[in-house]
Amino acid sequence: MAIVGVFIRDYEAFLAYPKNGATRQLNTILPPGVREDTFFTDQESFRRAFDHITHFLEEREGIPQPGYILCIPDSFGMGDKTRLLQYAGKCGIDLIRMISKTLSMGLALSFHDGVEGIFWVGYEKDNDLLIGEYEYSDDFLEKLAIYIISSWRETDGQILNCDNREKESMFGVSNAKKIYFVGNTDTLQLLEGRINASVSNGKMDAVQPYGEWNVPIGLAVQCAKLSGVCELDGKSVENFLVLDTLSPYPLYVAWKDEMFELIYEDYTIPTLKKMKLLNAAPDNGDADYTLKVYEKIGDRMMMQGSIPLQKESYKLKGKGDLEVTIDIDANSICEFSIKSGDKYLISCRADKLMQLGNTGSRHEEQGGQEGQKAQKAQKAQGGQESGRLELLASLLPVINNLSYGAKYSGEDNSYAKGMASIYDQTKAILEQQGIELIESTGVPFDVRYHYAVEHVTDPEMPPNTVKKIIQPGCMDHGEVIQPAYVVVAN
Repeated sequence: MAIVGVFIRDYEAFLAYPKNGATRQLNTILPPGVREDTFFTDQESFRRAFDHITHFLEEREGIPQPGYILCIPDSFGMGDKTRLLQYAGKCGIDLIRMISKTLSMGLALSFHDGVEGIFWVGYEKDNDLLIGEYEYSDDFLEKLAIYIISSWRETDGQILNCDNREKESMFGVSNAKKIYFVGNTDTLQLLEGRINASVSNGKMDAVQPYGEWNVPIGLAVQCAKLSGVCELDGKSVENFLVLDTLSPYPLYVAWKDEMFELIYEDYTIPTLKKMKLLNAAPDNGDADYTLKVYEKIGDRMMMQGSIPLQKESYKLKGKGDLEVTIDIDANSICEFSIKSGDKYLISCRADKLMQLGNTGSRHEEQGGQEGQKAQKAQKAQGGQESGRLELLASLLPVINNLSYGAKYSGEDNSYAKGMASIYDQTKAILEQQGIELIESTGVPFDVRYHYAVEHVTDPEMPPNTVKKIIQPGCMDHGEVIQPAYVVVAN
């Protein structure tokens, strides 16, 4: 099966894959009404885009039903990746892997341009600064960190403050001297001044301009590696290895009202990591416990998945401590293993890049009856969560239509007033189920909850403020299912 890299920019899809030992690049215009923002947030736009790309590749290149590597924004966390994989599964798209934009550019820099050592590569999106820190040595490209800086141009001071990292782990501890950035001359000069004011270990080299056309080149390198191609553009990819991370945000697990940091900043993938979270004897099965996985985005903990551990798992014979470990393998898959002594009670995958609730066990035979019962209960719970998400996704268009109708409730129209009443009743029912709509105006624009479809000038509003809701967003127990489409006042 051929593997093709896909980079969506504005209204175009840029494609790349290895062909006859060389990088093959081509591009195509997306279908009418499909653009970069709708592609990442709307399942129908996602489907139409990939249907067009698949047909284009078959007609133009003779490639039937390829697998895909998708380039995504560096600000995307596990929730965003899960949503895209859900889209792909429902649309029949073989989405093999997702890699960030800076990683694609870093691949082009290290593999094609021969850049070595520690370097930064970045770009600007919706007034946010996204910078990836990488190290290349001996055919290894390792992602060290992702820096996300909101509204960096409007910052009063010169120091860049990251939104996704603690202050002590920001630019001041970096050993990078080189930085490559997508932008014009004015942007590069402004960025250079801000970075030199933020880095404490000496002046960096001048910011070097870098083009987005290098993104497909990096995608081709990854496609070649996964396709088993030994050589690309005259260079060997056989031993070339990319070390990525699961998320640009800190990850935590919650267990019995305690929070544990799951993956630290220096935990790159793929390297086998095993962390013992706790040693605690269960209280003889009198309580149900759930292991929850969180992503810390800003000052909020966003739950990305949960693993129900039913009390049947803890009906232990004799004495023994409970040990919970987390394995992270070379395929970026987390597996939670729970055992007492040498006996596995449950071992389930928690791959956050896959469908939530996806389970499996490599120790099923060792787990015994208790472990099998727990796995059955877990699968049932996973199915319920998946069904809930599917139902909510199906209801979103109805909710959007109700919101449109409610906008005209102030007019002397009985139908509009009835629509507004139904909309209010729907919101009340949703709130009872832990579902909250994102529809407030006059609040600061936040990329976690909003997607800007238009920027307008309004001197009566503070900068970077939500002026108008085009389409309300939706959160399920704090997890953003769909961001709100908004007009932002500058």
